Amino acid sequence: MDLFGEPFVADPFPTLEVLRDSAPVHHDPGTGLWLVSRYDDVRRVLLDPESYLPDNTQKAITRLSVPALRALAKAGFALPPALANNGGPSHAGLRRLVTRFFTTHKVAATAPLIEQCARELLAEAQADIAAGSVYDLSAGYAQRLPCRVMMRVLGIEGVSPQRLVAWSDAALELFYGRPRVERQVHLAEQVGDFYRWLMTRFTDGRCVDGLFGALREHRQPNGAALDRKTAVAVCFFVLIAGQSTTAQLISTVLRRAAADPGVWSRLATDDGFGEAWVEEVIRREPPMPRGSARIGRTADGICRSASAGTAARELSWPLPKQSWRCAWPRPCSRTWSWRRRSRPPCWACCRFGRRSA
Repeated sequence: MDLFGEPFVADPFPTLEVLRDSAPVHHDPGTGLWLVSRYDDVRRVLLDPESYLPDNTQKAITRLSVPALRALAKAGFALPPALANNGGPSHAGLRRLVTRFFTTHKVAATAPLIEQCARELLAEAQADIAAGSVYDLSAGYAQRLPCRVMMRVLGIEGVSPQRLVAWSDAALELFYGRPRVERQVHLAEQVGDFYRWLMTRFTDGRCVDGLFGALREHRQPNGAALDRKTAVAVCFFVLIAGQSTTAQLISTVLRRAAADPGVWSRLATDDGFGEAWVEEVIRREPPMPRGSARIGRTADGICRSASAGTAARELSWPLPKQSWRCAWPRPCSRTWSWRRRSRPPCWACCRFGRRSA
């Protein structure tokens, strides 16, 4: 099994079914990770922070070359425990700080901003198409929309959305992809530029509001101010996760809808179908489908063969749900429990994009 191979990326479900049936805890020699695929086991891993530590969440999956590591070191790059990779007492306070920007009330209040940004981007798309150009919905709309909105919400200034998207993509490819050795250096230099910019923005004192200002005012459980590297690590994670995952979701939704003319036309006429479509895409193709943890102690019943200090990763496609009802064209109108099987019996009639693309 190749986690980066085209067959698995195009359709992971057959492989996941085999893993769940015959190897629910599987060691992948290509990455050195233990892959946990059954829902109950994944849940146990996530709910047992003493046995499974989040330390390795932001570590590169592919071993980085020495030149790439030198490029990162030249920028002073470091990601101390902050959010996703932090299992310590400072995690809760930092999480509360970040979630203050994304409360239900604040998210609802951004609806006019989102609509305005969407109209602006669609106007650009219409102009390009009218001029005879080919418009890339993913690069031109899906990536730029969440980045513009997030920058306004978090008070991010001094960088263009295009540059921030490029930096985020470089970080995702370097740490979570499988770039060739010669490409790693280029990506590491991009990540280094991103890190230096974040460090400068945090230390120059010009950003008194927004995320940078909140981090500057934050106090740890012991009353001490947050050190610069931890504050920058928070920004690094939030700015990437905050817009890249949403951009990937929008891109996937548009791609799957465009692949099926029936779905595309129904989205324009059926008010309730769009919400159901997005929910189903999130469940089948979540933007962040995997999590990782370092085994802090040998865990009974799941990773008995793995020693303490090794890494475990959860494979969680499709996202488990207690029940599911088909909301697609030609629905089978049957409800199915995801605890009993890996996918619903109406797989074929749902005409999901993986089968029709």
